[in-house]
Amino acid sequence: MNVETFGSVSKRIIGRENPVQAKQSVYLSTDDPNVFTQLTYSYPNYTVYGSQSRSQSANMSTRMSVSSLNNAIIDIIALSMTDFLVCTFSSNICRLAYELMQTRHVDLGDATQLIHSIDMLFHEEDYRRMKFDVIIPDMKVNLKYGDVVEISKTYWNGSALVKIEQNKFVAPAYKFRPKINMTGFN
Repeated sequence: MNVETFGSVSKRIIGRENPVQAKQSVYLSTDDPNVFTQLTYSYPNYTVYGSQSRSQSANMSTRMSVSSLNNAIIDIIALSMTDFLVCTFSSNICRLAYELMQTRHVDLGDATQLIHSIDMLFHEEDYRRMKFDVIIPDMKVNLKYGDVVEISKTYWNGSALVKIEQNKFVAPAYKFRPKINMTGFN
């Protein structure tokens, strides 16, 4: 996750859910140790938890070691204990943390609204058939709040190939939410 994406997502979420202006805390789990330095520099009002050395163990040369597995387990458990999870659903770590988060029904209730993926909105085969609401306007591609789009493809950098009417373009995936179809029971 790049720092700019984290910043835009966290400002929206924290500003919406936490009107108290206090120092915020973030648990950071990444396979890029440089993100720790970038995040603390770019967002000095955040307390950053996590381990830069655990991130280093995720590099390709040590990823298959016992130490790397232990570090991944620590991160998964810590992420599952957060109040709100921002991650990439293309990541097995993220999806597992989310599934564990769902088991905390007594604390959280249903956790489906307590996660925000910055790349894939769902990780299942048929998610491309879904419609998505635009929740953040994008004037570069003329997307307005409330527009309904289809996502043709998601990319590892957090962007999505979006289709609205006959136009296709690339936009940040965090600007969309799944459209919820509601049906009354008569």
